[in-house]
Amino acid sequence: LRQASEFNGHVREFGIQWNPQAAGLHKSLGELIPMSVEKNGRVGAGRTLAACIRGAQHELGFAQILTAAGIANRPASTDEDIKGKDVIVTEPGYPALDIDVKASLTEIEAKGGANEAFAKDPRGTFKVYSLIKDSEFADGRFRLSDADAAQKATIIPGLLAKLRKA
Repeated sequence: LRQASEFNGHVREFGIQWNPQAAGLHKSLGELIPMSVEKNGRVGAGRTLAACIRGAQHELGFAQILTAAGIANRPASTDEDIKGKDVIVTEPGYPALDIDVKASLTEIEAKGGANEAFAKDPRGTFKVYSLIKDSEFADGRFRLSDADAAQKATIIPGLLAKLRKA
């Protein structure tokens, strides 16, 4: 679990630093799979890699939206990530909010969220829909356009108010 979390962290860091096209990153990293994964595990490794990249896109995109809304946040540490946290909202004057970013509303519904873009797990971590469709990542990369991030940022104050009440 720690190795997977650390790998995911490296993918996020790479996405922040270089903003590559997700498909190109998947192809390049996928070329390493035959050298590092036994033959019978390669298909699963490819799917896991695709999920890792998609997850990193949505985590970084959600953080970008928070930042566009003027909301202080930071990525989760490896130890926090292992506990299911992706982004920590660190607004002054409020307790920190631990957020597990989800790429679809279906994932929120599966976690118990009904008619909302979030669900709260028993540990107090919020499962929150990223507010992003895969097609909205500019040129298939890790960032939204500034205009899209700003438009989605208008939703954030109301969403955070609901999280604080939950």
